[in-house]
Amino acid sequence: MVIQRLQNLCLLLALIVMILFLFIPFGYLEADGTLTALKAAQMPGLLIASIATMVLLVVSIMMFRQLTPQRRMVALSMIATCAEIATVIILLVSGVATEIENARTVWGGGGLMLIAALIAEAVAYRAIGRDRKLLSSYDRLR
Repeated sequence: MVIQRLQNLCLLLALIVMILFLFIPFGYLEADGTLTALKAAQMPGLLIASIATMVLLVVSIMMFRQLTPQRRMVALSMIATCAEIATVIILLVSGVATEIENARTVWGGGGLMLIAALIAEAVAYRAIGRDRKLLSSYDRLR
């Protein structure tokens, strides 16, 4: 039975977007006319959180036959992604480098990758719910 196609595609898309987030700058540090890219791969806290989210996404893709645990894993990855979004916002709003004078942060496009991953995870979560309803309706017909 091939019901779980949509959520696996969405989870795979979220995984790809999370990998891209590691290498696309989510902000820039401007000091003395020079721009320094702020990437998640350079910050240990964001790197560990991103890898943990990616592991949750891979595990949830592999659990395609068990809808309830898969839905829980997707919910956990959504919570982790929200925490990463909050961390990126805090880093950019508060200013990453407070020890450098006349330094300011500029927003980059990498933060949008996290939002895209969160949207893909939400779509996968809804698709898992629809599959559970469909399977329960099939069970009632038997």
